[in-house]
Amino acid sequence: MSNTAPMGRRPFAFATRPYAAVDDSTGEQIGLDDLDIRIAWLLDLITGAETELLTRLWQPTTFDTLAAGRDRDGRALPRHGHVAAARLGWTPTYPDGVYVPSRVTRVVTAQATATLRTLAYRDAAIASLSARFDPVTGRIAAPECAAEYVPAGFARGVRRQLLARTRRSSETDSGAVQSPRVRITDLQTPPRVGAMARLSAADTQLARLTVTGDIMVLTVKLPTTAAPTGRAGAVAPGADDRRAPPAPDRPGDHAVASADPDLRRAGCAAAVRRHRSRPRR
Repeated sequence: MSNTAPMGRRPFAFATRPYAAVDDSTGEQIGLDDLDIRIAWLLDLITGAETELLTRLWQPTTFDTLAAGRDRDGRALPRHGHVAAARLGWTPTYPDGVYVPSRVTRVVTAQATATLRTLAYRDAAIASLSARFDPVTGRIAAPECAAEYVPAGFARGVRRQLLARTRRSSETDSGAVQSPRVRITDLQTPPRVGAMARLSAADTQLARLTVTGDIMVLTVKLPTTAAPTGRAGAVAPGADDRRAPPAPDRPGDHAVASADPDLRRAGCAAAVRRHRSRPRR
């Protein structure tokens, strides 16, 4: 009997490289080496600002706010990271004299907020495990309810961190009373930031993705210098990254590009979602 189940879409990502770049205002070709340099300038601005913001926010009150999901006025935090960051006053800083447009700041705060929201779950788990940790025996008591359960591998890693923290405290012997509730900021340093720009957080003034026929065009405004000092040197009028989407594997499949690519340093690769429609087996 033939399978009559409805067709479904399965999203996944693939990496690709541009094969041509065009200045949007002049129509002149941009060499791929020059494109690499301009993308690197943009990623350096984003990576530096995101690292500074994560380091500044690496404190228990940040994770308390994210766990509560409320701002200072008791309002629920927005789902979008850059909007939540603006509500909380989380604004990155840049080197003196460097001009960075607000649309780039949106990318920075969206990525930083997403990272902190993910680590907020780890912070809550560490606090729960540390409350059940016995520094004398070096054991963690069994959870009393389902909400306290964490994967065994994660619990073993936290136990090793708690044991190391206990040894350091005994070696220093400062006499200070340590809080029984350990937070992620007590055990870990701020995470390292990868050179990536998630363009889904940007508006169309910074990046847009269009598909015409079999040509996919990613238009991104890029810095013209490593340290722009004003609007004129902050972004290029427009750099088009033209690439053709991969051909479908079989007649029943089709590829659809969505406007959420990621710029990465390695060879100007951009991750673009591809949707495939296949019959269920």
